[in-house]
Amino acid sequence: MAMSTRSGPIRLGLIGLGTVAHQIHLPLLTRRSDLFDIVGIVDVDPAALERTGNRWNVEHGAHFQDVASMVDATDIDALLVMNSGQHSDSVITGLNHGLAVLCEKPLAYSQAEVDRVRAALESGSGSLLIGYMKTHDPAVRQAQDFIGRRRARAIDVEVVHPSEARQLLTGEIAHQTKAIPSGLPHPANSGVEEAFGCEASPYQDLYSGILLGSVIHEFSVLRALGTPLCLVDYAQWIRGDGLDATVIIVGTGPSGESITIRWYYLDSHPTYRETVHWIGDDCDVTIEFPTPYVLHAPTIATMREAAGAGAKTTTFTSHRSAFEVELEDFASALGKDPGSSEACGDAQADVNLAQQVVQLIAAKEGVPLMGELAAKVAR
Repeated sequence: MAMSTRSGPIRLGLIGLGTVAHQIHLPLLTRRSDLFDIVGIVDVDPAALERTGNRWNVEHGAHFQDVASMVDATDIDALLVMNSGQHSDSVITGLNHGLAVLCEKPLAYSQAEVDRVRAALESGSGSLLIGYMKTHDPAVRQAQDFIGRRRARAIDVEVVHPSEARQLLTGEIAHQTKAIPSGLPHPANSGVEEAFGCEASPYQDLYSGILLGSVIHEFSVLRALGTPLCLVDYAQWIRGDGLDATVIIVGTGPSGESITIRWYYLDSHPTYRETVHWIGDDCDVTIEFPTPYVLHAPTIATMREAAGAGAKTTTFTSHRSAFEVELEDFASALGKDPGSSEACGDAQADVNLAQQVVQLIAAKEGVPLMGELAAKVAR
């Protein structure tokens, strides 16, 4: 239903009741009852539905194990898609019913999957926003305003990523007595199968877990700053002991600027750290992000520029949760110009970059690829 024809909180259905739902979205949605009313929850695991309903006061009649049943049974305006694994089927169901959809990243795992979502978006009255929450961060927006039309020379990104357990030492899940993740196996991911073909590949975890699960945030922030990674020139994947891994990506932006992304998964590292350093001709910007699982931890943007014979430094610190700003932006956009979202273009760029990285690594290691990855990705 178009939001311009009604008033009151947005009737919202939640899909996927795992870590991000309990640690982030449910606390925020409960606090922002002025904007949202949860009218249904969906998960394949009945235990997750029961647990979530009890904790967040969602009545049993609003529990569903598939999206279509919820959409058919409730008077609903919007969907928040945040399950692990594939998202596009739920997104398409929502779009086909004319709903507004906020989808946690990634929207898609293959170019064909993006095309299916685009077709649903263009053929109906629904709208779509991808959950690149860092691009809604007030500190990032301060950096955008500062950069303006300035020219970048280089951008360096570093992410140190400890285990999820270490990132969840505070907040809602830190006080749970039962595990949040579903005990049921994840369903097959047709997008990954389209990308790799039907054969198993040693790069599937790199592709779906690291690149489209984590590094995708760096892709989105670079776009938000006006310097998207356009071409991947070099990629390296270093497998460490156990789960530890390093991914290094070197490429160029729209004006030939050098872009480097260094991503480290260190299972036992004490703290999460993410820094974007944007270097211009006469200025630079450093953005320091906190762990995404801690609400209201500060994001800090430090902006430096020439000032006569000296230099001027401005520091902007935001304690506002980027997730909350994203929800506010989603709410304010409902009912306005549906179908005009650039979401599919961003998702296509994400998939393209992830496929470029895998192709370069596979070529260096002499491993043949199938599916979409067997074709040359547009570079």
